[in-house]
Parts: sequence; C-alpha cells; structure tokens
Amino acid sequence: SKDADAGTGEALAKEQKTVNRKSSGVGDVPSPIRSELDKLPLSAEAEALKVKLKNQQGVLRSLFFENVDLPDGRKKIRLNVTVGSSGGSAESADKILRLCYMKFMTGASKLEVEQYRASLYELVGSTAPPLPAEHGEKKQKTSGSEANKANKSRTLGATDELLERLKKEGRLQGALQMQGRDEKRKNASINGVYAEVSGGFNGKPAFEKTDGSATRFLFYSSKKGRWKINENLDDSAGGFAYAKDAGDSSPGPQLSWHVFDGSGKGYNEDSAVRCA
Repeated sequence: SKDADAGTGEALAKEQKTVNRKSSGVGDVPSPIRSELDKLPLSAEAEALKVKLKNQQGVLRSLFFENVDLPDGRKKIRLNVTVGSSGGSAESADKILRLCYMKFMTGASKLEVEQYRASLYELVGSTAPPLPAEHGEKKQKTSGSEANKANKSRTLGATDELLERLKKEGRLQGALQMQGRDEKRKNASINGVYAEVSGGFNGKPAFEKTDGSATRFLFYSSKKGRWKINENLDDSAGGFAYAKDAGDSSPGPQLSWHVFDGSGKGYNEDSAVRCA
C-alpha cells in the first residue's frame, strides 16, 4: 500500500505525502451526497490538519492522520476514514476525518470519536453499525434471550440496509459475507459484508469490507497459497485471518479459517467462521 496525493481523475502514485485540506486536491473530488455534511463547519486548526492519503492498486482507499498529540496529554493519536464508507466520495472522507479531529480536541475518547465517525458515515449514505456504549454508561436491563433477539434484529436490519445500498451502487454482484466469529473474541472485525475491489489484487479477486466499522480487505496471497484478511491490500503482513486454498475461484463456505487470537496464541482454527 502507498500513501499518495489525491487528484481528480489522475493515478495516485507519490508515497508518504502529507497534505492540508487546501492543498490536497481532495476538495476537488465531486460527492453525490454532501449537503448535510457541508453544513458542519471546520475550525482553522482542522482545515490545516496534515492528512495522509492511502492509495492501493491505483485507487484512493482511505485517509488518515497519525501521531497527533492532544491537549489532555494523549499522544500519537491515529484515526482512519475510508472512502467507501463515505458514500464513495474522497471529499466527504476528508471532511469526516477533520470533523473527527475536532471531536478529539474537545476531549472525547477514542470510542466516542468512532461513534461520531459512524454517525457521519450514515449521514453520507453508509450503514456502519452502532458501536458499543462507553464503559460505565447506564443501560436498561434485559434478559439474555431479549438481548439476543434485539441484537439479531439490529444486525439483520443493518445488513439489509447495507445490501440495498450496494445494490444501488452496482456493487452487490460478487459480494461476500464473512460470518461466525464471536463478537467477544479478538478480531471479530473480520465479520461483515465485503464487496469486490476494482482491479482485484495480483490478478485475483479482492474484496473490501463495506459497513464502515473497520478497514478490512479479503484477498488471495499467491505467495502463501491462501485467502487473507488484512487492513490493507498488502501481502507482506500476516493479517487477521487466513484460509488455505488453491485460489481458483472466489472463497466459499468450504474453507477452514484460522484467526489470530493474539500475541503468544497465534492463529487458530475457528470452525464457526464461514465465507458465504
């Protein structure tokens, strides 16, 4: 993966380029749904924020800032916003990232900022699922069965909305769903609906998680002979999960997935995980 300058209709190639909003060229990229987002003002400090642009396979995938120190003493804060979750608009992704920076500067926690990012994704047409409430927040008590039913209903509703959006965008055909990883276990973020990435990866199909909750790519590693899930289209890193396969076709439900359980535990087979 490479960080690159954004330009309208141009290939993105320069590495590790940091830019501010006025000089990036991101603001020149048209967006189909921006009216509500445009109403939210940016501070001068947010306008001047140095943003990095991540280009993969010649396409701008995401924008992020890193190593930001906050007034409350927190150091080296990093946040990522994906173009796909921002209604497909680089300009919207840029605005969302800068708004999230402003949220951080008010003293908001990382979780609060991520919840705010999810609300901005929804504003421009994404269907990022709601994030868990802040620790200590009071919740209405429900029985285990009631909670399970409510969670299942919310999940199905969010998935239906997401599939409808992908259909409107012409990205539903060929989409896959990773499912089965227990939400309480490490790397449950591999769960979700993945749409095909234009151009694929190294001559094979590749897929990007589309709900906006986390940046995840599913692609085939010819070097390792396996399907991998990683935060970038990058075969040099181990990633979050893998399934050995000849790679002759897109991944299917027959594959056995090994998921990274953490340092010291390594990758272990999770028989509940399936690609449908």
